Amino acid sequence: MKAKRDVLEDQLQEYEEQVRGLKAYVKELTDQAARHGTEKSEFEMDVIEAEHNVKFYEGEIASIRKEVGGRRGTLRARTARQGIGFFAFTAVGFVAGVFLGSQLKSESKDRREGGGEG
Repeated sequence: MKAKRDVLEDQLQEYEEQVRGLKAYVKELTDQAARHGTEKSEFEMDVIEAEHNVKFYEGEIASIRKEVGGRRGTLRARTARQGIGFFAFTAVGFVAGVFLGSQLKSESKDRREGGGEG
């Protein structure tokens, strides 16, 4: 029974980390899009998908907590350290994606306006 509890607690930790990462991703996505003037239609599906995934993981977290019950010991300290790396990776990847997207959008606009090769 202890082994099953350990597996569930590991899964719980992983899902909590996913929720934190997804929420950070949505916040960073909307903040960066606003900062760069990105149209909502360019990133709306990403936000919808991330929010859907958050709801899924939160449901799984609730189920696991119900099954495990009781105390959770040292999971908090371990999860917080691991979540920082995930957030940094997500934020860097997103910023690079926004930059690339804005460059591509700018080049596309230049071509349409006759500023590019023709």
